[in-house]
Amino acid sequence: MKLSFKIMLYNFFIRPFVAFVLKPVNIARFGITTDQATTLQGVHDDFIIKFDAYANPSTHDPDTIAEVNISYLDCVKISESIKKQISSNTTVTLIPEERRLLDIPVPAPRRNHVKVPDIEPAVVCVSKSYLSMGFIALNPEAPFKKGKPKDVASVGIKMAVVAAGAPAPNPKDYVIQNPEKNIEFEMIFTADQLGKTVYIICYYLNNRGEAGKDGMPFSATII
Repeated sequence: MKLSFKIMLYNFFIRPFVAFVLKPVNIARFGITTDQATTLQGVHDDFIIKFDAYANPSTHDPDTIAEVNISYLDCVKISESIKKQISSNTTVTLIPEERRLLDIPVPAPRRNHVKVPDIEPAVVCVSKSYLSMGFIALNPEAPFKKGKPKDVASVGIKMAVVAAGAPAPNPKDYVIQNPEKNIEFEMIFTADQLGKTVYIICYYLNNRGEAGKDGMPFSATII
């Protein structure tokens, strides 16, 4: 007989959780409604019955496995909803032991200002088709890590298009494009730009729209 680790852990959590939340003093303190209390007690009792049958070698079979999983999901749904309600109640102050019992961690301190990202993104062309190119503005220090680096809210883009064989553009020749929420983005070109050379520079922005350092320019021929 093999028992689910997550269900075993939940069994140890839900019993003291319900006993604590449904104390009359805590029902009032946490703002638990009569309907919530009835529902929580009901799903708890059902889970305990189903768990006991599931954990008993003489009754452990496909039916009790299916039943305990359904009961577990019902119980998790209401317990997580009540945890969220308690956690967001600004009138409630939880001591460490209560946070442990309720499985509600101490909230991380709020960061009002995130510093400008100190990363120079590298631009890589990942797709190329008629008048279209796909790019990734990745962190060169972690090139295989998916998604935006920590504290990066969006990707800034500067673009310049010059004639084929022309010298590289000056900084003033670049035109700022709309920032992208993701590090992957697509650039669309016009028919009159066909055969010309596009230069792309990217930089990261924080949650205030403050720009970090420009990365190195990337260039490619528009097809």
